[in-house]
Amino acid sequence: MGILKANPCDALERPRAVTAPARGCNADEVRRLLAVVPDTVAGRRDRAILLVLILAGGRRSEVIALRAGDINVEGETVFHAYRGKGNKRGRRELPRPAYEAICAILADAAKELGTMAPTESLRQASARPAGVTSGTVTAASGAICKRPDRRRLGCTFSDTAPRSHAETPGSR
Repeated sequence: MGILKANPCDALERPRAVTAPARGCNADEVRRLLAVVPDTVAGRRDRAILLVLILAGGRRSEVIALRAGDINVEGETVFHAYRGKGNKRGRRELPRPAYEAICAILADAAKELGTMAPTESLRQASARPAGVTSGTVTAASGAICKRPDRRRLGCTFSDTAPRSHAETPGSR
């Protein structure tokens, strides 16, 4: 056996993986999704979850981790602090419909954002004593879309949200 002077594999090209672009929901799909959410305590909770996921581009873990002190109202604009993937911290604008939905679920639990302790979790304001869990968020974002009488949307919520100037640099 002789020693090779060159690697014969150097002439090979690696296959390039083609990644499909993420597809967000369009405005009509979001309207149809929200239209099937019932006006019940659990439905209002699901609506708040969906609005934060869709409009603010929050991840499931960010929605679950929201605390009263994370939400700040500055004039007409509402912001929320978050701890994202890789434990990155940032601040993002919370669109008014998402904020109003959060206030509605707090009202269902006889709470107000201004009177809650900053460390108090928003996830306890729900239709269940256990509060919002990872499974609740998954159910809210998935089960409604999978109902037999509805077309599955197959959208990526974080890619639907507009990226605003309110995000901190490197926040995602």
